[in-house]
Amino acid sequence: MNNRSRRYLLNLVIPKGEVGPQGEKGDPGPKGDVGPKGEKGEQGPRGEVGPQGERGQPGPQGPQGPSSTALLAAYGGKYSNTRTTLTSTGLGNWLQVPLPVSMPSINANGTTENNLKLEQDGVYEINFFANLTVTKQTSLTLIIRKNQMNIPATVVTRLLSPNNEYIYSGSVIVELDADDKIDMALSTTEEDVMVNLGTGMNASLTVKKIDEKE
Repeated sequence: MNNRSRRYLLNLVIPKGEVGPQGEKGDPGPKGDVGPKGEKGEQGPRGEVGPQGERGQPGPQGPQGPSSTALLAAYGGKYSNTRTTLTSTGLGNWLQVPLPVSMPSINANGTTENNLKLEQDGVYEINFFANLTVTKQTSLTLIIRKNQMNIPATVVTRLLSPNNEYIYSGSVIVELDADDKIDMALSTTEEDVMVNLGTGMNASLTVKKIDEKE
């Protein structure tokens, strides 16, 4: 019997054994060499715009700029600081209030006794004040005049009792012309009334140009 026949007989006689258990995992092999760098890929599409970031904190305040000064084209004033007594002779008899002292002025001449002479047309603000007493009860009217004619918005009438101190004051805006003369006057309803202007500043009259006439 040849060898081939013997192997064949053995295969027929000896049964195949069971599969053995799996062996333990072997140690990893050494790291391979780094492969060559790949080619650069194509640029991807542009991404969408992201959301707006939060608002930053405000910066520090800058330095203050230079101030500007608007110069008045015309202004002036007159006042009295001397005790004076005027005698009223009754209704309609106007007494000019003494204003002997001149204030600084531009284009409103304050050198004329007791009045202001304007040198420019314009819209003016007039301010006036008087502090006085009377010797008997009477109605006393105080006015500001333009060329000896009263300026209606300045007319102030009050009933006065004797020996009480009264203050007249006001502020108006009127159109005036160059060469107008502005002064203060008063009148009483009763005759022979002594009107006293006290000590200290007892009367004042000021004008200032605030605009051109239309």
